[in-house]
Amino acid sequence: MDLDLVLIGEIVVIPLTDYLSRVFSFRRYMLASAALFAVFSVACAFTHDLPSIDRDAWSAGLCRRRADPMAFTLVLTKLPKPQQPIGLAIFALSVTFAPAIGPTIGGYLTENYGLADHFSSSTCCRPS
Repeated sequence: MDLDLVLIGEIVVIPLTDYLSRVFSFRRYMLASAALFAVFSVACAFTHDLPSIDRDAWSAGLCRRRADPMAFTLVLTKLPKPQQPIGLAIFALSVTFAPAIGPTIGGYLTENYGLADHFSSSTCCRPS
């Protein structure tokens, strides 16, 4: 997949997250993002050609990138003041650890089990 497409999508989605979460409510926007991420990940697992995988992975990436600013907002607005440093530490670990270990796990799954397992690892659906 072309990394430029993912980066352009992130540049568009991250600033819009605040506006869209105020328009549709924080809860609905977060639930829709999570549901769409799962749908596009399942679609990636079941595709058989590269353009479809590119399209679906790009769409899943857009839905996933919405979660970062929303999770940060959730930690700062919903946790009590004494628990916020712990919440921010856990948030920082997940945001930095996932991109560091994700490509390694994804490459291992793709190399040893196939591309469908790479995408189905984030959902409960597995193609036959």
